[in-house]
Amino acid sequence: MSSPKNHTLKERRKHVSDIKQNLQEKEALANAGICPRCQSKLVERQGKNGPFIGCSSFPKCRYTKA
Repeated sequence: MSSPKNHTLKERRKHVSDIKQNLQEKEALANAGICPRCQSKLVERQGKNGPFIGCSSFPKCRYTKA
């Protein structure tokens, strides 16, 4: 059985900063009205629990903005 690779502190910090940057980019797309998964428009939809923002490519893409 192989042991887990030990990453340096520098590698871990870069990984965490890359993840944070990716999340910020996705949030910026969603705020601009673009689906971060498929780049389609986000539209307001009416659900059984009230209105929500969802991808216009439903059911192909099931992204919803929380």
